[in-house]
Amino acid sequence: MSAQSWRVLPLFLVGALPAQVTPGHVVGAHFHVGVVPGLGGLYVHHPTGAVPAAPIGGLRSDLTGSIASGTQFCGANAIAAVDTAGTTFYVGEMTDDTLPASWSVDLHEVVVRFVPGSGYVGTDRVVATLNTVPGPVPNSPQRQISGIAVVPGTADAIVVCAGFDFAGTPLVRYSPNNPGTVTPILAVGLPGAMANAIAIDPTGTTMWIGTFVDLQNGVISAMPVQGGSATTIANLPAGVSSLAYDTATGHLWVACLGGPPNLFDVDPATGSVTAIPVPIGTINAIAFETATGQCVTGGGGGGIPPVAFGRVSSTGGSIVQAPPGGGWGAMAGVAVIANPWQFCVATPTATTALDWVTPWALAAQPLHGLPNAGNAGFGVSLRTRPGRPFAGVLVISFGSLEPGVPLFGGTVCLDLLQPSTALLISSPTATFSLPLGLPANVAGTRLALQAAAFDGAGFAFSRALGVQAF
Repeated sequence: MSAQSWRVLPLFLVGALPAQVTPGHVVGAHFHVGVVPGLGGLYVHHPTGAVPAAPIGGLRSDLTGSIASGTQFCGANAIAAVDTAGTTFYVGEMTDDTLPASWSVDLHEVVVRFVPGSGYVGTDRVVATLNTVPGPVPNSPQRQISGIAVVPGTADAIVVCAGFDFAGTPLVRYSPNNPGTVTPILAVGLPGAMANAIAIDPTGTTMWIGTFVDLQNGVISAMPVQGGSATTIANLPAGVSSLAYDTATGHLWVACLGGPPNLFDVDPATGSVTAIPVPIGTINAIAFETATGQCVTGGGGGGIPPVAFGRVSSTGGSIVQAPPGGGWGAMAGVAVIANPWQFCVATPTATTALDWVTPWALAAQPLHGLPNAGNAGFGVSLRTRPGRPFAGVLVISFGSLEPGVPLFGGTVCLDLLQPSTALLISSPTATFSLPLGLPANVAGTRLALQAAAFDGAGFAFSRALGVQAF
């Protein structure tokens, strides 16, 4: 598909933004600490730092940290997106031992909407209380929820407690089917130090726990999501602060306090550890960004603790955005709202399947495929399995259907009553890129793409792919 054929499409644009966090943006969890100006809470960060971070209003004081004073730590500390739409998040608190005894460590559910003229507004409710006991804790002056991971295919969350145990374990499972309660997860063989980070594989069967031993030592352990025995897969020369699962390689990105180095690539299958040199200092939080194959980070830069929003790859990193004076507080958690994102179901035939491939973009582009308006080189990639040439059709529409409608033995997830373009595709290779050059005037435009191929046995359909220019 050429950039010229795309330029016909904006004639149909309506330009309305959805009432949610803009796809591709990053929601940061921030906490207040007196030695760094700025409040805690949740902030929406533009992926390239092109505009100032926008606070999410309507949050309780235990997430904004507004109750804290002096050098007290208090506010949002960990975050995970519950859905791909960028509307619902689980958020965990950071609390200080010097806060009142009545101050608890809570798990929040925050539903975010965008209100024209008012900005981002959250509906914030506590869904579980995990700790109400004040007092000193080993290795940490705070009690906190230090990691949250949503179990794939569910709205359940595995929550990591740092600085305290819940019923004898640092791991609990929260399900929205049982609001107000959590289920302790048996964790046998975790290091006797502070569990501090979590990642779950896409099948929802294995989770990895990162442990902060001290600034010179960290441990990565693997265990079943339902609980059981933990196995050490890697030892690190710095304390683990955050984990991210790389869907392209199956490896773990491991951010650490301590170092340098403070960023590592860990292969869970072999336990091999590769240090990644980055010049951005301490990293408190990390999340994988499927659109680029990079990671976004919280932390990095100057200050105690550091507060900047950054971006790293296997070859280096940079600070994307630092707060203004008196702006947002220490950045301890990050959640990426995927853009592009997949939805609906794929329908393979007995001999052919179609997959969207990440990283989505043409690697030569400076932004590595972020669909920002004006990125003429933005593109997506499609792959056939088991590796045969592709001949079929790609449809691009301004409307989507979920869960889709049956057609030709598959599921069509596009609203073909909306303006749409069909492209006949013929490729001699199994994987190929489709340029979708984005003109400068398409910010806010949302597209849905789906491909189909006939292989003699029937039609194979890909999943639908959503793209929103920003």
